[in-house]
Amino acid sequence: MKLNCYFKVTNACNMHCLHCYNYQAFKLTGNVKIKRSFIVKFLELLRPFLEEDNNTALIVFHGGEPLFYGYEFIKELCNVIREHLDLLNEKVELHIQSNLTINVNYGLVEVIKKYFDGMIGTSYD
Repeated sequence: MKLNCYFKVTNACNMHCLHCYNYQAFKLTGNVKIKRSFIVKFLELLRPFLEEDNNTALIVFHGGEPLFYGYEFIKELCNVIREHLDLLNEKVELHIQSNLTINVNYGLVEVIKKYFDGMIGTSYD
């Protein structure tokens, strides 16, 4: 069985599109950023599921704009996942969704290649 998990990394976004549900949430709550402790707790709950045969997980970094805080923040979150799942990492696939308006630099490219198989999901609204 495959479990699809969406991490709302932040509700911050550089676009603030009027049609976006996230823009409305941002206006109500202000800037919210995912905490390392939340990810660790989630991984503790995910571990028994992954330890069963044939179970896998897809974790999608979503937002707001997940790259709003820069690639270093995403790299840190990916490292938390890798550290806590150690031998189960081959059963977890990481994806990231972005509006692609954040400045692309060498560091970001390396993070995308290393943790997300060189792919970024996007949409054109």
